[in-house]
Amino acid sequence: MGEKLVLGPLLSVESDDKYVVCFLTKTESSFSVQFNETKIEAKKIANLKSGFFYRVCHNIKQTDKSKKINYKIIDTNYGRVVKDFNNRNSWEFYIPAMKEKIKYLQLSANEITNISIEELTHSYSLLLLDGNHINANKIWSDITELFIWTKLNKTQRAKVKTSKKLLEKLNRFYEIQYLKKWNNKHLSLALASIPTLMMWDNNDIFEGYEASSKEVLNCDICKNILKTARKYFEIFQLRTIKNQTLIKKDRTDFSLAFKFRNQYIIALDKFSQDNRCLNIEEKNIDYFGDNTTVLVLNKKKRAF
Repeated sequence: MGEKLVLGPLLSVESDDKYVVCFLTKTESSFSVQFNETKIEAKKIANLKSGFFYRVCHNIKQTDKSKKINYKIIDTNYGRVVKDFNNRNSWEFYIPAMKEKIKYLQLSANEITNISIEELTHSYSLLLLDGNHINANKIWSDITELFIWTKLNKTQRAKVKTSKKLLEKLNRFYEIQYLKKWNNKHLSLALASIPTLMMWDNNDIFEGYEASSKEVLNCDICKNILKTARKYFEIFQLRTIKNQTLIKKDRTDFSLAFKFRNQYIIALDKFSQDNRCLNIEEKNIDYFGDNTTVLVLNKKKRAF
């Protein structure tokens, strides 16, 4: 019996034609993804605590007719199809026609778990995953060093440095949160069957991060928490820095934007060091013409 994926597949879209599939395997091997009759080699992007993270890009030209693409992951070293955590060995996604008005879902990761399997395999072109991607709030209780740190006064907290052992625990903690949440039967199907766009929020770091004082955020401990959360956000939510929708490639701002059929889609990084690259107010959310609208993800007020 072959091994299962540790996580994935994770399906996303980066332009009208470019679709991306990522997945995490326990062992390193040669993998390919077969889209209908087209087979494309997977490229290893990262080595993680739980295994090896692979990425595949496939350009699928838009046509006058919609269609569905079936895909599967193959371990080419052994000539076998790889199953996911929930024992699925193939997945299907919908490609909208060239002039089709896309049908999309906007939900939090928690809301996805309440949707039927039948609904998740409907003909949706895009999933805007709007929050609750993981639950990082247990970080203070699950990691002993951080629990002790919370009991210190401000002066004492500022003096504590992040040890190598604690840094390893932080990496393990955030990685595990994605595996626990995203291997859910419903959420994993959604992430594999609908091209997904997301942008991180407080819960991807820890609850109340934005409201924390500068003294707290400037502590070495919090700086390393942010750095670690940022690392796994980039890998799992953005599908690595290779994501072509990113406006900047220097990791100072993870805001992204692209056009997909009749929609301009924008996701703002509210934790960026310089979030001026996209200064969009609610009053500016309007029709661009040609029946093209703007969708903004990660706003306090939904724009659509």
